[in-house]
Amino acid sequence: TTEIYTLSLHAALPISLTNTAGTATTVSITSGGPQSTVVGTVFPQLIAVRVLDQFDNPVPNASVVLNGPASGASLAGPVTLTTGAAGTTTGNVTANHTAGSFALSAAVGGVVGASTVQLTNLPGTAAAISVVTGNNQHATVTTAFVNRLVVFVADSFGNAVTGATVTFSAPSSGASATLSPTSAVTASNGRANIAATANTRAGAYSVTASITGASTTFSLINDAGAPATIAVSSGDPQTTVVATPFGAPLIAHVTDAQGNDVPGATVTFAGPGTGARATLATPTATTSASGLAQTTATAGQITGSYTVSAS
Repeated sequence: TTEIYTLSLHAALPISLTNTAGTATTVSITSGGPQSTVVGTVFPQLIAVRVLDQFDNPVPNASVVLNGPASGASLAGPVTLTTGAAGTTTGNVTANHTAGSFALSAAVGGVVGASTVQLTNLPGTAAAISVVTGNNQHATVTTAFVNRLVVFVADSFGNAVTGATVTFSAPSSGASATLSPTSAVTASNGRANIAATANTRAGAYSVTASITGASTTFSLINDAGAPATIAVSSGDPQTTVVATPFGAPLIAHVTDAQGNDVPGATVTFAGPGTGARATLATPTATTSASGLAQTTATAGQITGSYTVSAS
């Protein structure tokens, strides 16, 4: 006996298919800037990046490189991240040792262009101070020095520090200067400056500029003013036999109006032209650093008292 029958398939056979993202075409930084941190430290906010294909599907397992400029303010080094299933990733970056603002980029291989965000490396704490201009100056007593005293304040990496207070000080006695003001705050270029006026005493001295933990000095010289007074220093009175030299030189002392020794002044010595008189070895002489000028005298052949002038 032959039987004829029909087989019916009532259950569907499942076939699994998956659409995966295409090649990365877009990279974007979604958060993390702009922001700032002190040089050599980690930026406080994470840098968040998203990678998509041409249809805006998230691309997992994409390698993202965060980097900054090759020189100047930048990162301490590039950072490589990998996207997760959502096509996103986050990571920390660290400032290098140069202060300034720069563009951080997020790049993916094969993607034309990169996403950027602005970061700023801030200078560290004031650690060093140096002279810029105003060192090794001369000024006549009671007059202002031509150039202001300028210093530069930097952090431990040499970056200019803004807003640092610099204190200036001069000797309390002897040759010194009046400082105006006695403290100054650094500008955006890390510089601070003051004016200095020589006091009444001639001589060399130092002005100190200091910050917490560091200092530097300016070498200044107050020069004597113009000759104002001449006086006998030694050699008066003297006696000697006619036609013989006097035992001590004739020494004159030249000072300015403030009583400072005047070097380099020309002193003229003169005696009588007739009668009792003396022959002077040098009728003119130049004052030394101590304001002294001298000549020697030999008595003439006529006896008597007389004067030799110094002017």
